[in-house]
Amino acid sequence: MYLTKAQTWQLADELGVLNYVQKHTHTCYEGIEGGCGKCPSCILRNKGLKKYLTQKGRKNV
Repeated sequence: MYLTKAQTWQLADELGVLNYVQKHTHTCYEGIEGGCGKCPSCILRNKGLKKYLTQKGRKNV
């Protein structure tokens, strides 16, 4: 199964666990809680979340 990061965030939201996933998971290469925001993994995660939230906002208009 292949999902983009935006699709993964959407799935988490549809399952009602978006806030949990945001707060209690991380993919940071540095192992920093909340992420460093600079490593490739953090950049990809943040980009996917931003894309999902932007798409979600458009659907709610």
